[in-house]
Amino acid sequence: MNLQEMKANFERDGFTVIKQAIDPEEADRYRQKILKMVPADLAIPAQWESRYGRLKPLHEDGNQTFDDEFFIPVFQNETLYNVASTILGTERLRAFDGSLGITLRHDWGGSPGVRSFEVPRVQTSQRLHIDNSVPKSVDTFRLDQAEMEIGGCFYFSKVESGGGGIAVVPGGHRRVAAEAAADALGRHKYRDWGDLQGYPDPVEVTGEPGDFILLHYLTPHAATHNRNVTARVVQFLRWVRFDNPYGIADVIGPTRYNDRQIAVMSQLGKKLLGVEPWGA
Repeated sequence: MNLQEMKANFERDGFTVIKQAIDPEEADRYRQKILKMVPADLAIPAQWESRYGRLKPLHEDGNQTFDDEFFIPVFQNETLYNVASTILGTERLRAFDGSLGITLRHDWGGSPGVRSFEVPRVQTSQRLHIDNSVPKSVDTFRLDQAEMEIGGCFYFSKVESGGGGIAVVPGGHRRVAAEAAADALGRHKYRDWGDLQGYPDPVEVTGEPGDFILLHYLTPHAATHNRNVTARVVQFLRWVRFDNPYGIADVIGPTRYNDRQIAVMSQLGKKLLGVEPWGA
């Protein structure tokens, strides 16, 4: 699938799967690195989030971003950058987020092989919601390309059906946009779009190690329960245009990063991470 076909599918469905954004061997290195963060005695750090088998590592100060020299390459991945710049309509982007996720087997709602406990639909461990960086102090979405944000996650492990994958409502971004545009307080519907009601059931997205699941910022989605033995391991990334109206794309400068981080940044990476400006 070429970039224009991928863009067309993304605009139609509100999401797309970018196959093999990194190779499986590289994905496995990230998977192992993230799993080693889990303490051997399972004494989960107090600052980590833990919900329904989903672990979210956090730094001691609560920061969710993992962008040390080991993780810098995911932020400057050229395959993802090419897709993101095609969709967002400019080469001048900022990449951010970098949060991690580990979803362990969790048998709530039934598990494979338990015939007496059939689950008729995708069961999620989150409320159906959208992710966006539009401030809650704003009453309405602009719904333009400058505001638009795209993001999603690397699957560093194989995610099969019932394996804790992300679940999306195909085409739901168009309904969200229409509902938001029709209300003077459209930014605040459904508890600031954190608890969507009356939408179709989401569809679970499976994938191979190295695949990236990319979503429109208005696409309704949720995480599913992992009933499989394999832990789902992911990293989340987002991109916005340089002219994003909410300051997300401001230049950070080199003091935000140490020498080891700077040393592994490509020229593209320095611009995506805000170390250097894109220029005119």
